[in-house]
Amino acid sequence: MASALAERYSMEKSRKIAFHLSDWHAEAAFLVAVHLCPDRFSDEEIEEGVEACVMHATHHMMAAAHNAGYPLQDVFELGLSIEPR
Repeated sequence: MASALAERYSMEKSRKIAFHLSDWHAEAAFLVAVHLCPDRFSDEEIEEGVEACVMHATHHMMAAAHNAGYPLQDVFELGLSIEPR
């Protein structure tokens, strides 16, 4: 992923973006699996998978967006405070 992004971003930024889009692969696999075969998961497994997604994957997605130069915004108007560094 990093080498594919290297023309658009610096190699350092490309590596950071690639890391943040890759580190939550287990959560991505869970999302695909639960959408394709929801009956194969217990309520407890779904709850655990959802928690992992919202606690782990979201932070990586925000970091990837930030490293790619996209602004972090409260697009769903939840009242989130996203403070610039």
